[in-house]
Amino acid sequence: MPAQEKELTQQQKDELFNYNAEQRNKLAIQAGSLVGALIDELERNAQTYVRLENPVQNGYKIDYKLVQGKQDLINPVGMALGFKDVTDTTLEVYDA
Repeated sequence: MPAQEKELTQQQKDELFNYNAEQRNKLAIQAGSLVGALIDELERNAQTYVRLENPVQNGYKIDYKLVQGKQDLINPVGMALGFKDVTDTTLEVYDA
């Protein structure tokens, strides 16, 4: 799903939030929490939204796709929060 030109509606944001919560909950607890912090930071400060996909069950890695916003902000914000690696398609948290 390529990034949208039109701004997401509140209903779309709510649906995306719920979907992403389900995906985050499949990760190890600390990894899911850090991914959630990244999502919150991107939404709050950059109006940037991602869709999480393919979580490693009880793991530390998850794929994502940009839905709306600025791709170039995801890596620096993720690294500032303490991620092990942030690419254009994958988020990885250090194994605790």
